[in-house]
Amino acid sequence: MTTYRHLLDTYEDRKRLKWGGFYLSDHTALIEAEKKEAANHTIGRPLMTREAIDQLLTFAQMKQQPIIIQKNEMDKEGYYPDDITGYINGYDSIGLFIGEEKIDYDVIRNVELTTPQKWFD
Repeated sequence: MTTYRHLLDTYEDRKRLKWGGFYLSDHTALIEAEKKEAANHTIGRPLMTREAIDQLLTFAQMKQQPIIIQKNEMDKEGYYPDDITGYINGYDSIGLFIGEEKIDYDVIRNVELTTPQKWFD
C-alpha cells in the first residue's frame, strides 16, 4: 500500500492567495470598462470659420445632404461625444433644426457632409 503522506507534508496552503483568481476577473472587467470609457472621449475636430460653416450648411440645405455637426461645448473630460447627424429640417436667424433638435449657430464647432444611410445597410 502506497502512502501519500510525503505529498501532504510538502503541500503549503496559499491561504488568501488562492482566491485571487475570483477577484481578478472582476478587476479586469473594471479596467476594460474604464479603458473603453476613456477611449470614447471625443476629440475636438478643427474649429471652422463662420464662413466655412455657412457654406457647408447652405450646400447641405440645397442638395438635401445629411450632415454631422460637432458642438463647441465641453465637459470636464473633453468634447461631448454625441455629434448631431441628420438633415436640415429648417432654420431661423438663431439656429437650425436637425430632426427635432435646434442647434444655435454660435455653438457649432465643425460641420461635415456625410453620405445618406441606405435603408438596406
